[in-house]
Amino acid sequence: MLILISPAKTLDFSVSTPDIKTTLISFPEETSTLVEGLKKLKPKDFQNLMGISPKL
Repeated sequence: MLILISPAKTLDFSVSTPDIKTTLISFPEETSTLVEGLKKLKPKDFQNLMGISPKL
């Protein structure tokens, strides 16, 4: 899974972050194959594939 983090105008470091439990990837080989294929796409092709705004 890839996570996109949006920048914030202000950050409050006095609040502790929640303890997040993580898991292992269910299909590591298939995931690697997909990621490598997606890395070869041009931004415009990825936009069309995902149906996202050019601004993103």
